[in-house]
Amino acid sequence: MKILFLLLLIFPFEGIFCQVEPISSSGRLTQEYKATDSDSLKIEKLFDIAFYYFDYLGDNKAADSISEMAIRIAEKSHQPELLHLACHKYVECNDLHEYYQKALDYALKAGESPYVVTNQEYAFQNYKNLASVYLSGYEFDKALEYSYKLLSIAGSTDNSALKAESYLLIGQCLEGKNQKIEAFRNYLNATSLADRINNMELRCECYSRLSNFYNFVRFASD
Repeated sequence: MKILFLLLLIFPFEGIFCQVEPISSSGRLTQEYKATDSDSLKIEKLFDIAFYYFDYLGDNKAADSISEMAIRIAEKSHQPELLHLACHKYVECNDLHEYYQKALDYALKAGESPYVVTNQEYAFQNYKNLASVYLSGYEFDKALEYSYKLLSIAGSTDNSALKAESYLLIGQCLEGKNQKIEAFRNYLNATSLADRINNMELRCECYSRLSNFYNFVRFASD
């Protein structure tokens, strides 16, 4: 834990650069949504609005309702790629704990898409969504299963960011299973990769996870 303490000494410095302001107000996003006749753009804009309500305003009910509007547009379009996109985006733009079963249903539905079978990028995103949803429902064994699938895909590429994301999810799953040492090792692996490629968003996520982990261990040991 001494190593973790030393790492976390720099976390306040990292945190200064991890503050992200909303790019647009909901009014501007709504105008952009109304200005397009394209189903794909409407879906993307609706999920931008949903994420704004979820992430910045903390209005989970509104985020869910707006996301459902996007899902309906995708269903009515009869275009499989749009339905896949909508199901995938629902998981990213909503509170997975509050809407666990709905998010799981959409993640599983997205996994039925032929794109997941033929495209590694789609497969990675689908496995990531499933791992995240199962994690939010405290289904740690299922979450870990998909997290290892993520790492398998990431390991077949030269993409260090994908590997770091995989290690972060594996760490969270192991932490949930009370395997603290292994969880810590995976967090360190993720942080090392994020530092190496200097991915600021990923570094913020890694150091935040390490900080939460350290605080939890310290609280549990008091």
